[in-house]
Amino acid sequence: DPQLMLPLQQQQGSSATMPLMMWNPPWLLVLMGPILMLDFPQAATAWLVGNLLLLGAIIFLCLDILSCVSEVSRSQKYLSIPLALTFFPLYNSLAMGQLGVLLAFGFVGTIWSIVRKKRLIGGCFLALWTIKVHLFIPIAVFLLCKSFRDCELWYHFLSGVLVVTILICCSEFINPSVTHSWLTAFSPSEINPSVTPVNLWKSATLTGGLRILLSKNNIAPVWPMWVVPLIGILTVITVTLCVENKNHPQQAKKSQHISYLEGSIFSALISLIFGPFGWLFDFTVLLPGYLITTLLPLGNTDGYENARWCSRAAIVLQGLMWALSPVIHSHEYWLWFPPIMLFVSIPVLWRLLIEAKRI
Repeated sequence: DPQLMLPLQQQQGSSATMPLMMWNPPWLLVLMGPILMLDFPQAATAWLVGNLLLLGAIIFLCLDILSCVSEVSRSQKYLSIPLALTFFPLYNSLAMGQLGVLLAFGFVGTIWSIVRKKRLIGGCFLALWTIKVHLFIPIAVFLLCKSFRDCELWYHFLSGVLVVTILICCSEFINPSVTHSWLTAFSPSEINPSVTPVNLWKSATLTGGLRILLSKNNIAPVWPMWVVPLIGILTVITVTLCVENKNHPQQAKKSQHISYLEGSIFSALISLIFGPFGWLFDFTVLLPGYLITTLLPLGNTDGYENARWCSRAAIVLQGLMWALSPVIHSHEYWLWFPPIMLFVSIPVLWRLLIEAKRI
């Protein structure tokens, strides 16, 4: 109820004239329950500390995944911390108290659990994707394509469904019919004039940029929110099937676990480029891919020397974002970031793919 939400948020210090509504699924409140039971200042501090702990876990999981490709050098370990802390979308997520770090943790945790064959833990990580499912659809499509060759993935899927089912049941137990109320809030009949509806969002993705370009009288067309993400999904399917069909049958079994790495990073970049909507803090999902593709060439890894320009370019890109941050205040003006990240990551991802086939 926006009319109840606005005064509640103003009591906590907000000066906004429109309430900030929660569109995430209600089981997010189950996950956040221990923190939300605290008073607002204590909850904000606890969430910041929790985010920093999750960031440490992300760095650890990235280094462990890297160890599957090559030996992790001491310099790579030392560089991982400053690289993570200077990732600009991470700062935006921490400053706004958003979910970017939690989503990045769910993303890299899923890759790690598949590589390390941790089925139940993998289901817990996958369940985190449902918090903002639109950011993960292309990645889920990639995993679905891979599952036709690797039946092990279905155990992760089933574990994820089990965890989400438990969360939904907990939500319904705490507040009966909350899921129905949440779904109803998206219907056109429930649009409240004091809240900007989802179909009017113009966010930092290619979809948002196209909608701004085509908008008339401040009204943006809705069709890009369906057409552009579909192009992204078809791109992931096409690339995955082309690569899979070129794999030699005798090598496919050996390469499939490491190939999840480059495939997931590529799919995540496609997700944030073609997504129906996504904000600067959502780009934190790209942090694990940024760490891995930047650290690989910077280490003493054979075969990646020619890709070190990619690492330098990715670091310079972060410096550019920090330099532009005092000037750019609207999220939609950051839509150029994921495409450039894709461009500088492709040489490393391609080398990973070749190494995976060789291994």
